[in-house]
Amino acid sequence: MFPPPSHLQNLVLPLKVDASKDDDTEFVGALVCPCGCNEFILLYAGGAIGKGKTKSLGYAEVDGENFYIVKARCTRCDAEHLIFDDDFHGWNGYVCAPVDGNRNRRRPDLEPWECAECSCLVHKATVWIIGDTKEFYLKENEGILNEVNWFEAFGSFIMSIECVTCGLRRGGWAEVETM
Repeated sequence: MFPPPSHLQNLVLPLKVDASKDDDTEFVGALVCPCGCNEFILLYAGGAIGKGKTKSLGYAEVDGENFYIVKARCTRCDAEHLIFDDDFHGWNGYVCAPVDGNRNRRRPDLEPWECAECSCLVHKATVWIIGDTKEFYLKENEGILNEVNWFEAFGSFIMSIECVTCGLRRGGWAEVETM
């Protein structure tokens, strides 16, 4: 199994994947706050695609710049956790963004995600991290990755959510390629 990136290591409870499909290039985990709670208010930069029950996250354009940011605020302890920011995570965020200078730009205000069925703000979430092999990243990393941090440059981030009130599930609610 692909290891979770460092910013998620204390926030995801690994889930078993189908052993017949597991080729060490993916990680699946349930989002769980360090306090033990698994219910969150999900915050995003405001970009969305689709409508109604098929609505999912998209890039938000703020002052002419694009952002893809997901945070989760724990409903028990109110701690806010950064789950994904395309300027910091994955190949483009970890390997390319420091060179491009995108990490220094002002972050937009985030808004809570509302269930399309019942308008509830509280959800449970599952995170998928998909990448290539360790050997690939160590070979193609432009001198930034090593044996300790190679998994930070994953290729895709996917997040599925479930409303805690009505049970509406959105597979692939957040889905972004990072390479």
